[in-house]
Amino acid sequence: MQALKEAGVIALSDDGSTTQDAGVMREVAYRAAEARLPLIDHCEDGPSTRRGEIAMVERDLEICRETGAKFHLQHLSAREAVALLEAARKDGLPVTGEATPHHLALTSSAVSRCGTNAKMAPPLREEADRQALLAAVASGVITVIATDHAPHAAEEKAKPFEQAPNGIIGIETAFSVCNRVLVKSGIISLETLVERLTTGPAQVLGIQVPQETIQIIPDGDCILQAAGCSKASNSPWQGFVGWGRILP
Repeated sequence: MQALKEAGVIALSDDGSTTQDAGVMREVAYRAAEARLPLIDHCEDGPSTRRGEIAMVERDLEICRETGAKFHLQHLSAREAVALLEAARKDGLPVTGEATPHHLALTSSAVSRCGTNAKMAPPLREEADRQALLAAVASGVITVIATDHAPHAAEEKAKPFEQAPNGIIGIETAFSVCNRVLVKSGIISLETLVERLTTGPAQVLGIQVPQETIQIIPDGDCILQAAGCSKASNSPWQGFVGWGRILP
């Protein structure tokens, strides 16, 4: 890990293949702490169950407390996991968390409308979970909004639901979705949304945010399309009414 750091690596991640062995994760955390590299973890079991997410968050927080390693918990979806993160941050543990636009805007009911284009890991959950995520973004318990952008070919997503791969695209639609759900609803300010999309991730990675002006068209409905510049179209946002857009 020290060699990786010297080569320019700024963070470590299991990249969606969650380390299930607590002993392995503990050893990784000790070494990451020595190298002063943050660990970015997908808190999921194999089938991405609610209980699995909670258990992985509990495990990571225990290891964080033991080793002093800096943990970042990716795309949280369960309200119980959010509560665990909040308690850990109040205790002063070096842990941060993130939410995705789709978990902030949608619930499991979107599956009946969008089919496999609403299939992701962790899955969309219930309205109470969505509300917990919104509150955590507003309070600063969750400091990062990240898209978990995952393009797939149309023929892959056309498979039966159980066989289709997890993941949706989301980079181009992230701002408009979050602006509608968080800012226009009065939950947070536009400035806070920009922070969650830019400064928050940069602080997790220990990098500087380029001090460039982000030009935003602040008002006006925009009907989102399944794809813009992306070659993929696996998106649940077809027809969703976003608000505002970022100018190129």
